[in-house]
Amino acid sequence: MTRLELMQLSRGLSDLYTGLETDLLANIAAFLTAEQADMPSAQWKIQMLAQLGALDRKNLRTITQYVKNVPRMLQDTLQAGVLSALEDLEPGFRQMVLDGILQGTDTPVEDTIARALKAYARQARKSMNMVNTVMRYKARDAAHKAINDTAELADKQEFLNVLNKAAGKTVSGIESRQAAMRQCIKEMTDKGIPAFVDKRGREWSPEAYVNMAIRTTAANTAQQAQFDRMDDYGLNLVEVSSHSGARPKCAKDQGKIFNRSGGGGYTTDLHGRKIRYYAWSESSYGEPDGILGINCGHQIYPFTPGVSYQTYFPEPEEENAEAYKKSQQQRELERRVRKSKRECMMLETAGDPEGARQAQQLLKQRQDALRQFCGDNGLRYKPDRTAVADYKKSVAGYVPPDQTERIRKLNGLDVDKSSGSGIIKIERGMASKSFNKASDYARKELKISIPSLSELPLETVNAVNSSIGKLYKDVPSLAGVIDEVLLDDMDEIAKSSLRWVDGSPQIRLKLARSYFANMSVGELENTISELADAGVFTPKKGIYGVIQHEAVHLAEFKQTIKRYSGSQNDIDQSLDRFELAKELKELALHNCSLDDTSAMINSMLCSYAAENPAEFLAEGYSSTDSNPLTDEIKRLLHKKWGM
Repeated sequence: MTRLELMQLSRGLSDLYTGLETDLLANIAAFLTAEQADMPSAQWKIQMLAQLGALDRKNLRTITQYVKNVPRMLQDTLQAGVLSALEDLEPGFRQMVLDGILQGTDTPVEDTIARALKAYARQARKSMNMVNTVMRYKARDAAHKAINDTAELADKQEFLNVLNKAAGKTVSGIESRQAAMRQCIKEMTDKGIPAFVDKRGREWSPEAYVNMAIRTTAANTAQQAQFDRMDDYGLNLVEVSSHSGARPKCAKDQGKIFNRSGGGGYTTDLHGRKIRYYAWSESSYGEPDGILGINCGHQIYPFTPGVSYQTYFPEPEEENAEAYKKSQQQRELERRVRKSKRECMMLETAGDPEGARQAQQLLKQRQDALRQFCGDNGLRYKPDRTAVADYKKSVAGYVPPDQTERIRKLNGLDVDKSSGSGIIKIERGMASKSFNKASDYARKELKISIPSLSELPLETVNAVNSSIGKLYKDVPSLAGVIDEVLLDDMDEIAKSSLRWVDGSPQIRLKLARSYFANMSVGELENTISELADAGVFTPKKGIYGVIQHEAVHLAEFKQTIKRYSGSQNDIDQSLDRFELAKELKELALHNCSLDDTSAMINSMLCSYAAENPAEFLAEGYSSTDSNPLTDEIKRLLHKKWGM
């Protein structure tokens, strides 16, 4: 599973416990402000400490309300992770059995799923039960400390002197206690309610610990199911993915091929090239900060000698270290924003409008700092990572997904030997069973030529045909606009170009050989998701999303040709300066009251959208995210360019 998929799986439980933390803090804030009588601080302290039992009982009721569905949510989360992993693998395994490459297995898929869940489900439940207990007692400790600190601070002469000077008069006891309480609430909110205390005494927030625990457990469960299924089919070699910003121990293992059941050596790939592999025992697997360890974002893929090809390679050490440093800085800035949001909520609950106003000012400063950092470093600002909300309604109404049908389909999978892995859904009528039929479909139905057809896997040809066909159906104004689809040795995944043949424009869609020819459809779509998760692209619908992106460039070509009545020189000059694209970009930003800055574009779209006006429009149009800017881009493209 990709890091994005793991984050999506853990999100529900992480949000639940973040909401629980917020409500426990709100309980404490309301408790502290319940007694407003103007009495000496010592008397107030004794009275509040005597009532701590009532607060503890209220917190217990709050915890019970939140966690009643946690066991079922855990089971559903882990099972969904396992199913996602096996749905990616099983069609390929079945295909290789049909091709005589692998021996079949008598082990049903549901048995593999059950083994993996049995190994990790109990561990996950135990972790969450511990979190429930820790949060209850840490909430009581936080309230106890807040009472003591408020009483002590309210009576301090130096504190009173500051208050008196600021107010221009002598403040009352209740006024001094309210000011002291404001400060203590800020400190309490900044610290939060810990969910876990490690062996070194470090306290983990609910968000950090639950995210870590669920992502790691889901990844381990899915990985165990993958390893078990590989064992069922007699496969031992695995390839480790790679990405920039990997932590040190993972960095030395990424981009390599390992043997899970023996030592190192050499094998051959699909093209007969010599490929080195290493002993799994030499990797950092099994270490908390190693490959597939806590919070690891790497993936493991089966590597079949003579069938697979190496997709990933080690990252440059210095570049990886720098990317990792920036990602950690971004996480810290995001945590500060969340803390400020909770502080605002607590002070509002405590009936302290002045304190809430000050907290709002700090929140804005921290939000601006985060956006600026993302913009300056080419990172994507993700609002969901700074969200703080009340989740009681969604938790109370939790409806578990029915995954029985997914298991049934997976176990009864029937793979057509000639139609690829079955991972990609091809629109009806577009899944050809031979290269000749795929070529005929492209030529006759789509009116395009694919001269590099033989270099592509049939599955990929069908996916490209399907995506172009769907585009023509979704955007009739572009039907037939592509003259040729070809492979190219370039860095971009895809690129549209306009060339002149005997004075007539010809529009070509270029596909990167390194992506389309050397990756399976599943691998390519995972790569697209990873690039979106890294903030390079906006989130997209796999290959179709890439075609949607290019559709904007195609429309730009078509509109420019129309504006200049086919004049080659005028058309080329207009495209070079992004004339039409710039017009729409400026209009979209104006209508949304947004500044044309890299920081803003990175936060609302992605880093690639800041390249030029044409990429700005293309990334907005192909994005599956909905925000005011993407919605306005799509509206304008529909209105102005017929998309």
